[in-house]
Amino acid sequence: MENPKLAGESFWTAYKLHGFLTDKESMKLGYSTLTRFLHEEQYTLKRTRSWPENQDPNQRASFVIELEKQLRQGDKEIWFGDESGFLADPRPTRIWAKKGTRPTTPHTGMHLRESVVGAVCPQSGEMSALVIGSVDSTVFQVFIDMLAEQTKNKSIILVLDNASWHKVNSLKWHNIQPMYLPPYSPDLNPIERLWKVVKQRYFTQWYTKDRDCLITRICEGLLSFFNDKKSVKKLCAA
Repeated sequence: MENPKLAGESFWTAYKLHGFLTDKESMKLGYSTLTRFLHEEQYTLKRTRSWPENQDPNQRASFVIELEKQLRQGDKEIWFGDESGFLADPRPTRIWAKKGTRPTTPHTGMHLRESVVGAVCPQSGEMSALVIGSVDSTVFQVFIDMLAEQTKNKSIILVLDNASWHKVNSLKWHNIQPMYLPPYSPDLNPIERLWKVVKQRYFTQWYTKDRDCLITRICEGLLSFFNDKKSVKKLCAA
């Protein structure tokens, strides 16, 4: 199960594994017995996620060490920033439905989209966010100004990815010190988990043809977390 390549396979399904064990290994084994055994051994079906192949393990390890050092010092708050796009007719996702039915997801084809620039502090559960049509260095400066005002009595480290507008020389950081993620490492940014949950809760089987309605829906999703710091801390724990 852990290394299907040893059997000449790139991945296992229960059906493929059952065939391998009964045909090539001559085991007398029922399919239902195999699936029951897999569940007993804590295996379950999971959807794979895309994973960048260009990650540098040394850069990732160095980043984690530096981040842990900053957390131990405790003289600065660590915030994690990112941008995310929200669609008016999101992609279909898995939902519960009765067997024999074929649920559908509405699709307008209008490609309405709004972006959010946001940041979260896993230590305190605080958030900051700006809903905007698109992001560039000018918009990002507005967000920095907003976050600086929100945290003006504190020293902040803001962890960001390597988007070009995060590194423009003319940016004024105020009380914020930028710190950049290793390339191809979104998994090291806990705000990604918040974006995912907002989209699951507020954009599954939901759609609109109206931009203002889309913006309102995004704000509703974000405000649900602005008002629930305990959940933000739990979700974004670094």
